[in-house]
Amino acid sequence: DQSLQEDMARIAVVSGKLFGKGPGKSTQRFILPHPYSDFVFSLIIEEYGLIFGAIPILFLYLLLLYSCINLSRQCTAVFSSVIVSGLGFGIVFQAFLHILVNVGILPITGHTLPMISLGGSSLIMIMGSIGIILSVSRIREEISEREREENKMDKEINNNTDGQF
Repeated sequence: DQSLQEDMARIAVVSGKLFGKGPGKSTQRFILPHPYSDFVFSLIIEEYGLIFGAIPILFLYLLLLYSCINLSRQCTAVFSSVIVSGLGFGIVFQAFLHILVNVGILPITGHTLPMISLGGSSLIMIMGSIGIILSVSRIREEISEREREENKMDKEINNNTDGQF
């Protein structure tokens, strides 16, 4: 029943308060259906509270988005830039969708919280996305190292030929 899920998730969020009940002391995990996939954020707030549970998770997802945007700006190939920004935005969008469902702003959709929820196919897709982002990041690092070496060699050549002409 959808109203039962919504009510139990709200109770979990409200009972967590600022500092939570403590790890493993959640009471709603026994009542909520799919507590470790569809409503894991509610349980995190109930156990760890707003300060140590919700805010750090929000910060980490925003940090992931910032890192993806920063990497996207550094990419010289348009395809790499679009892939990184699209995958990063998709992961963070799914996370915020899950969070908004758990706090009662959006209706229940059944989305998992990326990299936290227990889930099979969702976890595989998220890890694949993270792998692609890391691959683009690694390639970007190799290109920037090569550029630094070329710039260093150009400077050495310019320094050696300055007094000869």
